[in-house]
Amino acid sequence: DLLDVASEGLQRIEQAGGDVKAQNIIAASIDRRLGDINFELGRVKQARANYQQCLDILLELQSKNQLPGIRHNLSTAYELV
Repeated sequence: DLLDVASEGLQRIEQAGGDVKAQNIIAASIDRRLGDINFELGRVKQARANYQQCLDILLELQSKNQLPGIRHNLSTAYELV
């Protein structure tokens, strides 16, 4: 499952081309999904690291006013960390 998530994510990032905002949103989504998988596998420390990376990306997007669905995305990320 982890390889599928990573592979799918890389494909999505490549499809986004040079759109840095889209690439960051995809990267945050991938970190979230990897965190979910690691949590299910009992890798809590790694899951938290994935969730923190997701939150860091979202906060960076927010600081640039580039985060769609800001309340939903940030509240969900904060709940996970």
